[in-house]
Amino acid sequence: MKRFLKSILPDNLVCSIQRFREHYIFGYKRNSYSQAGEDMILAQLFNEKMNGFYIDVGAYHPRKYSNTYLFYRRGWCGINIDASPGSMLLFQRERSRDINIEAAVSDKNIKTTFLCYNEPAYNALKSDTKISNPPPANLIETVDLSTVRLDQLIHEHLPAGQAIDFLDIDVEGNELAVLQSNDWSSFRPRVILVEALKQNMTDVQNSELHRFLTTHEYSLWYKTNYTLFYISREFINDNLHLYKNHDG
Repeated sequence: MKRFLKSILPDNLVCSIQRFREHYIFGYKRNSYSQAGEDMILAQLFNEKMNGFYIDVGAYHPRKYSNTYLFYRRGWCGINIDASPGSMLLFQRERSRDINIEAAVSDKNIKTTFLCYNEPAYNALKSDTKISNPPPANLIETVDLSTVRLDQLIHEHLPAGQAIDFLDIDVEGNELAVLQSNDWSSFRPRVILVEALKQNMTDVQNSELHRFLTTHEYSLWYKTNYTLFYISREFINDNLHLYKNHDG
């Protein structure tokens, strides 16, 4: 019945109904689609903002483990990117308002190998890290593909004049390469989420990724077991009341 109603009702009306259900009927309960409540943390950062834009690199699935689906339900839209073969078919069906791109993102445009596992959440570009620390899943195939820079995809697909509220990156160890492929003078997401599995704060602050983001005037604001939250200088200036835990 829900799928039928979605198919016949205007998209903006569906979003309004969903917001009504969340805020007035089920106000005591919030549904999280993330692994560790990252979408709930983002919702606090953006103070119930109803219209925004995200970019999700390593999007994996339109709902499962998604840091963006809660916002899509609230009327946001964005760009979903994933390299897994056929990954965007489900996104096109369930996230039709979004721009959905099947691509492997890295800092160089090169031909490389993509590793596919029986659990697609572990799919990733081949790297020395993957070889020495294999995931708890079975490799089922390898795919030859070409990588593309993030700034190239943003230039091609970001609507004119559109600000980026948050950038979410989960690419199984290649997060720094994705960050290095952005044009920081042109595209500055207000908030950046980066996967960092169970690293302690000392490891995080000594990492090349942390140094890279702080160099570009982002500050570490929050950490879960799975994710680091960085906020931009501009976001800090606009929301000083939220800026409590930055590392300086």
